[in-house]
Amino acid sequence: MLLKKYGFSCVTASSGRECLDLMDEIDYDMILLDIQMPEMNGFEVAKHIRERVSTPFSFPLWYSLPIYYACIGTRVAEAR
Repeated sequence: MLLKKYGFSCVTASSGRECLDLMDEIDYDMILLDIQMPEMNGFEVAKHIRERVSTPFSFPLWYSLPIYYACIGTRVAEAR
């Protein structure tokens, strides 16, 4: 992964559900979501993350967690 070349630690998830499960285990500094993922898309995952901060003191680190979106799979497949 490109980010690892620049010294970032990266964790990958194969679906939106797996992403949410991983967030219960680890605190992240940022999230990069593919818009087109199995089970739920990147926007739905972000919505679930933001809902977790709707109650005070529940997940304080997630309140300001930057979330970035990409449409990775489609463009790579079309370019080949």
